[in-house]
Amino acid sequence: MILTPANKSLCERVLNAFETGSAEGDYSVIAIFHDGPHGIRQLTYGRSQTTEYGKLQDLVTRYVNANGVFSAGLAPFAPLVGYKPLVDNEQFKTLLRQAGRDDPIMKTVQDRFFDERYYVPALNWAQVFGFKDALSMLVIYDSFVHSGSILHFLRARFPEVPPASGGDERTWISQYVNVRQEWLANHSNTELHPTVYRTKCLRFEIDRGNWDLALVPINANGILVGPSPEISGHPITALPTEQPVVPFLGEMTNGNEGIPPEPASTAGFTANTASIAVDEWHFFGEQRYNSNGGIIHSGHKEGEDGWWQRVGLYWKKIGRDDLDGRDHDWP
Repeated sequence: MILTPANKSLCERVLNAFETGSAEGDYSVIAIFHDGPHGIRQLTYGRSQTTEYGKLQDLVTRYVNANGVFSAGLAPFAPLVGYKPLVDNEQFKTLLRQAGRDDPIMKTVQDRFFDERYYVPALNWAQVFGFKDALSMLVIYDSFVHSGSILHFLRARFPEVPPASGGDERTWISQYVNVRQEWLANHSNTELHPTVYRTKCLRFEIDRGNWDLALVPINANGILVGPSPEISGHPITALPTEQPVVPFLGEMTNGNEGIPPEPASTAGFTANTASIAVDEWHFFGEQRYNSNGGIIHSGHKEGEDGWWQRVGLYWKKIGRDDLDGRDHDWP
């Protein structure tokens, strides 16, 4: 995938506008939605809105370790994020807002955080599955920010396979955006229904053939967005790389040894199944084993090898012990 700095800037600024109503991003904004585990309330925070039960703990910990102006105040909250509900803790929310508004260190931390935890994983996914167009990256990046990944059950709802498996890139992107819009518009969580502004924007760019993202501005939910004026338009080549496995809730990681290669080019049902299987492995936390069958890296999301997180950790957060790790249909 070849992206210019302007392409990357445009993708980031469109997502900022989607999430906070500003192309520059609002580093202090907090929103509250019923989109946590099993529909519980959670807060979202920052330039591109990371979630309380998602990656917010990492962001807060990074800021505390950076010795920002409000690090001392936030330090006691860092180990609680994702374990103890903080959605109604006014002291915590006030400190987050102050840090995002008044401390340049928080802005620097957020820029690096959203790049490492969302943009780079989206770019890696795009490259593994053979996507090359800048608009494809925008579509994929939007899903990583809004839903955490390209959800495997959505991929199963349309016939086209990814380019790495012999499919047509633009057909795949078009079909994916269509099924994602239908899913958002009809989701059991009605708070997701208005978020079809995202897929409508992406659908418009597909329809006008803006595959290289050269047609600007992009209308991102009423915000006209172009790349940052300081960004050069010269192309850079994004070489296939793997980001180190990010520790989850304090787990240790041994890197990415043992990651399977992308599926060989096949056709039809077999190709779709193969690509979904690899994608699901990424989505469920990339659990890996040594030659004796011992676990060397545990999966960190719900699924056959990650269900323990639901029943072993989430119940502590929300005071329930009747959760089923297979029960997931939340973004």
